[in-house]
Amino acid sequence: MKIARFLDNESKINLYATRFCMYYRNLYLLTIIYFLCFVLSFLGFSRFFPGYPHPIAAMTFSMALTFLFSTLVLPLAPTRLAPSSRRDLLAAMLIIAAAATALYAVVAPGSALPGHDPIIVPTLAQALLAHGTTLDVYRLGDPGFTYPPGYPILFSLAALIVSPFTTLGVFKISTVVVLVMIPAGWAWMAARVFRIRLPYTMLLVLAMLAVFGLERTVTYSLQHGKNSQMLAGALFPAIIAILFASSRRFVGMPLAVITLTAGILVHYSILYMAATFFFAWHIVHFPRDRNEWMALARLGGSGLLSVGLFALMLPEAFNDPRVGSFGLPAIGEGAARLAGVFFARHDELLFIFNWDVAGNLKSPYRGLALIGCVVAAIVVGHSSRHRRDDAYQPARMAGVFGIMVLIGIAFATGTLPAGITPDFVRWYLIFPQIGVVLAALSAVALHLDQSGKGAKAAFGLLTGILAAGTMVAATDFVPRVGVALAHRIDGAELARMRDTLATLSGGRPCYLITESVTIADGLHTVQSHRPFEYAELLTGCRILNGSFVQRGVRGGRNVLGKPDQTALANLPVGASVYLVVSEEAELAYRQVMPEWRFQRSPLTLGPYPIWTLSDPVTPPPT
Repeated sequence: MKIARFLDNESKINLYATRFCMYYRNLYLLTIIYFLCFVLSFLGFSRFFPGYPHPIAAMTFSMALTFLFSTLVLPLAPTRLAPSSRRDLLAAMLIIAAAATALYAVVAPGSALPGHDPIIVPTLAQALLAHGTTLDVYRLGDPGFTYPPGYPILFSLAALIVSPFTTLGVFKISTVVVLVMIPAGWAWMAARVFRIRLPYTMLLVLAMLAVFGLERTVTYSLQHGKNSQMLAGALFPAIIAILFASSRRFVGMPLAVITLTAGILVHYSILYMAATFFFAWHIVHFPRDRNEWMALARLGGSGLLSVGLFALMLPEAFNDPRVGSFGLPAIGEGAARLAGVFFARHDELLFIFNWDVAGNLKSPYRGLALIGCVVAAIVVGHSSRHRRDDAYQPARMAGVFGIMVLIGIAFATGTLPAGITPDFVRWYLIFPQIGVVLAALSAVALHLDQSGKGAKAAFGLLTGILAAGTMVAATDFVPRVGVALAHRIDGAELARMRDTLATLSGGRPCYLITESVTIADGLHTVQSHRPFEYAELLTGCRILNGSFVQRGVRGGRNVLGKPDQTALANLPVGASVYLVVSEEAELAYRQVMPEWRFQRSPLTLGPYPIWTLSDPVTPPPT
């Protein structure tokens, strides 16, 4: 009886798992659609209805849009599914959980992520809840003014629920989730879009190998940030699938426009990634009948409408000083530049970290390796064309992403000036490179189901690549752990900074003057005492001489890297101004600001004393 009951329960579990797998694709896409609708709705309500409670309104409106699109558009999509069995599903979940655990172990030390980029998203999310848009908080030229608002808008859902201090831990977890989504999403894309008929678990393992063991830049993002770019790469497979599904009928065009516009708001490079992807796709899969030409026309129309909607909602992005230039193609010189990138030994366009610094394992001849992957996918597919009807699918995938890489290099080298700088190009190029590598690995894996020497050779080759990739990934992970340990911030120190400034200001407007240096031609300001990086997020006190998300007030660095008298005189009456620097820096600043009073507090922040500044007219705060 117990055995029969167990078997009956087992069959029910298998049935539920099968049903879950049947709905997995639409569940995944609907979740992405909801988040993208929320991004666009939030920004729309904030810009055009500034007095409206935009977070709640955006959530409600996004739910309605998601339900509408799920009814009208998604049923038109093909029924190709991801994990089709309980065993595959559980194995995929275990692999993803193991990868997430390893990534979290790297960044576990401290209360915040290492590096400076992780400061941006939580800080802007907090600002969005109070002001609606970052344009109301920052001025033109500040990094926060035209930072892609998509990720901060999404993260505002967390900032709405938890305290600013807690958002640091939440952002650490969300970063790990995003990085794990990259191989999971690209494996899903290989099965869903390119129709590579391999078990999803195998595709997931190959994608993990491609992302962390062979391409590798995603691992370095644990140290260097680029959080919005990583989110764009994680969302890209779903965005492409949604655009394909919505291009089948005219009724899907509104979904396509919303999806692409919101994707661009997550990161501006999505526009270039989507445009080059569909260009490459229709070269490899050239339209053959009227339906395919009509789908292409709808995609093109949706793209133009998306650019127009983006320009309507965020025209300030076109004034960003980091925008590249446009011009005529330089075909003659461009060919030499392209060859220089592909044949260079240590080119920093295809692998950003091909420079000499401790903890960087270089990737030599990356361009030739990518060419080899494309050729391998074609040759292997050709050799098995009589045995499998999907033998050329990895080759087509390699061709699409190979063309994307080629066009991206043309953008970066000025061969095709398209308004994007080389630095932005090299960060988004990591994703088509992942696609090229995954296509080559998938082509080899398709040989595992044949008998004889072919299967043995494929198994041996994949095993060797997996072993080498695992060693490379471990070599990359260890230095990142060292960086996280060296730059960890104690949560108690952040809490002490928050409480100290709250006590001193007593609820009045609060401003800080700190010791800092500027980087990236003055675009960012880096604090000498790392916990001060989070002062604006945790305390609401604005740093007058600049932080990582804003350049400071006008004249904020005119005197010894600190505000001049005019900058201080323009502050609100009754504002609390605190100088938090070393005694030597305070003495030098006092000598050039003789009309201002410097009153030392018995409290300190980290290694620095605190001085309260007041002008001769305003009495010092008690």
